[in-house]
Amino acid sequence: MNSEKYHVPELTADNFVDWLIKMKSILKAKELYQLVIGKEPSKVRGDDGKIFDVDQSLRLDKAHALIITRVHSSISGRVRKNGGDECPKKLWANILEFGSSKKQSNVFKAWYRLLHLPLRSNDVPGFISKFWDGVAVLQSLDVKVDEQVLGHIVLMKVPFELSHVRNAIIASGTTTETKVTFEYVLEMLDSQVKANTSAISITTPSKQPVASSDIENDSASALLTQKCPQGRHLPSASHNAENCFSLHPEKLSEYRRILKSKQEAEANLAMFESPTTYNVEAVQSSSATTINELVASFDKLPAHFSASVSDGHESEVSML
Repeated sequence: MNSEKYHVPELTADNFVDWLIKMKSILKAKELYQLVIGKEPSKVRGDDGKIFDVDQSLRLDKAHALIITRVHSSISGRVRKNGGDECPKKLWANILEFGSSKKQSNVFKAWYRLLHLPLRSNDVPGFISKFWDGVAVLQSLDVKVDEQVLGHIVLMKVPFELSHVRNAIIASGTTTETKVTFEYVLEMLDSQVKANTSAISITTPSKQPVASSDIENDSASALLTQKCPQGRHLPSASHNAENCFSLHPEKLSEYRRILKSKQEAEANLAMFESPTTYNVEAVQSSSATTINELVASFDKLPAHFSASVSDGHESEVSML
């Protein structure tokens, strides 16, 4: 089993912390870490009670090859000094010395990356993952992290699109005894965003069925068949905002009242239409014109009807 399977990167001036963690893990897995740090005894007591030297040469060569092949050429000269090019123990000591000289620089870089990590509304899970990685790097550098301060830093990063999430977190902090740590904020942020995502659904305004008696081929009937949401006017609607029933419900009541009166008037005029060959054609116009034309039509009716003409019904005129 070689180091390539563990995907260990080459050691550079910028990845010391990450490289050290991974390399230590591999050395321990191969039972070479105690040997490299010089804590593995070179003499052991045999079954006969005698002490003898342990041949570590093969394991030392294996450890050296495992480490040196994972060091970038840009710094290999610095870590191979003082016998590091032959002895894995000295090589490891040189690497630790190199990392120590870069520690303060690495601490600054870790803080900088964490504090400048952007939080975008369309990539909250990615931000949470990277934030946890940044905290882990600081802890590996022996930096004491104030969890509550980081919690407020995360809240400051919340964009305007997620302001409702920030307000909910702040409200929960004022009503409970829970400390607003970065871990708490990240968990709340994740749960709130997931809840909001699952609650979002695209809906279209449903069209209410209109009775056939209410359907008219005019602009007012169009307002009924293309109803806007309550209290809002759709810009795509065929009517303007001034004639929108959703914005002006009083106009809807007025329209229905006028429509009802119109239908009643037409029903009354239909009662005067003769079922025989003598029909009165009423021209729909204003109220005064309709009545005058109706009277004129009555004058044209014959004065007497024969029995042969009668169909068994009384004339509607006689009902007046």
